[in-house]
Amino acid sequence: MLQVAPAPALRPFISHYWLSRDNRASEHRILPDGAVDLVLLGSRREATLFGSVSRCSLLPVLPGEHYLGVRFRPGQSRHFIRPTAGELTDSSVSADGLLRFELQPLQQRPLLEDAFDLIDDLLLTHLQRQPPERSRIDAVIDWLAQHPRDADLDQAAALFGRSRRQLERVLGATLGLSARRYAAVLRLQQASALLCHSQQPLAEVALAAGYCDQSHMNHDFRRLADSTPAQLRKMSR
Repeated sequence: MLQVAPAPALRPFISHYWLSRDNRASEHRILPDGAVDLVLLGSRREATLFGSVSRCSLLPVLPGEHYLGVRFRPGQSRHFIRPTAGELTDSSVSADGLLRFELQPLQQRPLLEDAFDLIDDLLLTHLQRQPPERSRIDAVIDWLAQHPRDADLDQAAALFGRSRRQLERVLGATLGLSARRYAAVLRLQQASALLCHSQQPLAEVALAAGYCDQSHMNHDFRRLADSTPAQLRKMSR
């Protein structure tokens, strides 16, 4: 799978674009990441919105097809789509009528590497017409990313400037996940990266990723990824 960074002006909102050409698999394994994806299917020119998942899921895909995707950063899909992230959690819906920008120019051409430049143009044009407004919830999301080990909701609510209940409601709509689930997802992501790209013992990976101990990491992996850390490391190899 090819991954490409968006234009610099889009990077606060878009994590990356990706392209899977001539897909060979019949299903794709998705781990929780707190992100919303916009996905185009090559032959049918269909566009689908995929919400963040709360735990590992298997998505059926078509062998021989091209897939092109836009991965929004956690909490930033709101600038480009009409549904909240909370409305899309653990689901997928047709993108027809749900986008805040024009997608038709992209749907009228083959899904090849040069499509990334067109996506940049479409999204940049949209942001020029509808400049994004930063919200206090963005500061909370940034804070959670920096403190996945000890996501103190009272401290996060103080940063947000509202009650804890109000924070949970707005955060759920913006992220599609609760604060505690998002913190768990961040730990899972960090541990997964260490497992796949380092030779550190599992106990060291657990501490580096913010878990109390290896047992805590094992529990979260079974709960969120339907695997153990050792199994994930083996699959990555």
